[in-house]
Amino acid sequence: SLSMKFFLICLLAVLCAETIQTAEIFKKVKVTLGKKTCVCSFSLEANGAQCNGKAKCDKKCKGSGKVKMGIFSFILKVKKGKGAILKCKAETESVTSAPAKQEGESCGSCMCPPTFSAGECEEGLTCVHDPNIADAPGICTTVESTCNSEDP
Repeated sequence: SLSMKFFLICLLAVLCAETIQTAEIFKKVKVTLGKKTCVCSFSLEANGAQCNGKAKCDKKCKGSGKVKMGIFSFILKVKKGKGAILKCKAETESVTSAPAKQEGESCGSCMCPPTFSAGECEEGLTCVHDPNIADAPGICTTVESTCNSEDP
């Protein structure tokens, strides 16, 4: 049926979107390489704590130096405007350092990039998911209200 085809196409699009890594683009950024200031454009892509990318600078630029840009830090080596990115690191978000969620807030695993987690509940609360919506996060709920909600 038409609705089933639409559903399958949407599901395929969501699965493909999860696997595609998007690069961050930085255009015409001034960077200092030793005593020289260059104007460069970057395309950087994180893969966990590692990253890679491409750099292109003005033609007269040459030299090397440490560069920090957004979540990325790397060594940029440039010769005749062509840039090489070395020892690239990307800062990663740590789910464990996030503050615990309060009662009524979203929690648990979900279809919510980049971490695919809405976080953990504070002590004494339980993350309750709606079984009818598999991709949605749960809600932090007190243990007592969880037990009472299941009583007939």
